[in-house]
Amino acid sequence: MPAFNWYKGDFETILKNTDSNLLKKNIALETWISSTKKGSSLKFEQINNDRIYEHFHYHYGLQKFDTALLFLYSYLFQLRHLILRN
Repeated sequence: MPAFNWYKGDFETILKNTDSNLLKKNIALETWISSTKKGSSLKFEQINNDRIYEHFHYHYGLQKFDTALLFLYSYLFQLRHLILRN
């Protein structure tokens, strides 16, 4: 197994960039691992919303879908969880 250089950066920035959201943290982690394995020196703290969404869209082939519809579905799904939780 090749040795990789892992650059985390500032933990508070990581939390801020992922809005303390576990799904975003997971996608950010996948992005960081993928980039590092490709030889990038990307720090985990540099992965912001744009990079998270870019990785998510690319990894799951979502560029084939209408973005507005995808965001509407995500919003409604999130709203459903808020209603069920209360």
